[in-house]
Amino acid sequence: MKMIYLAGPMHCYSGKEEEWDDQVLHWRQLATTKLAALGFGVLDPTLRPYTGINEVEIVEADLEEVRKSDGVLAYLPNVPMAGTPMEIFFASYVLKLPVFAFSMENDGPWIKYFTDQYPTIDKAVEAINHWV
Repeated sequence: MKMIYLAGPMHCYSGKEEEWDDQVLHWRQLATTKLAALGFGVLDPTLRPYTGINEVEIVEADLEEVRKSDGVLAYLPNVPMAGTPMEIFFASYVLKLPVFAFSMENDGPWIKYFTDQYPTIDKAVEAINHWV
């Protein structure tokens, strides 16, 4: 089964999962449903526990999940984020994995260079399905 890593801002700077908002969780739930219906597995970092772990453990766990994936689906709204661009670079440049990005409000040259861009989650998932 092909595995897709879900990259996107988590707004979890406090480390409290209960503070995640709809922007963090809704698209991930929608993507998981759509990808599972097509036979893909999903690696979703919001499903891991974050209580009591430090930044190094968070980053290492993210990198490990990206390594286990066959591709990345990235949500790129126009909000401050640090981890998502790093995950995109690691997946695309280092691991040579495809990165399918949607909601291209964040469309700087580095993002455009390292991702295939789609206007909606539906179009990105459709592209993932045709990629296999």
